[in-house]
Amino acid sequence: MLKPAQNHRPVLKNSREIALMREAGQLVGKALTLAHSKAQPGAKTIHNDHGL
Repeated sequence: MLKPAQNHRPVLKNSREIALMREAGQLVGKALTLAHSKAQPGAKTIHNDHGL
């Protein structure tokens, strides 16, 4: 059962946490770009997994 929504204030991030989040986002972006470049119509994902 869902709990009722509570009005919590957002957690503010410090500059170190923001830098880590930015770095993680850039890494994910690179991984998605690589995965997109390897994707071929009709290809099985197992073949892409070995190339990444």
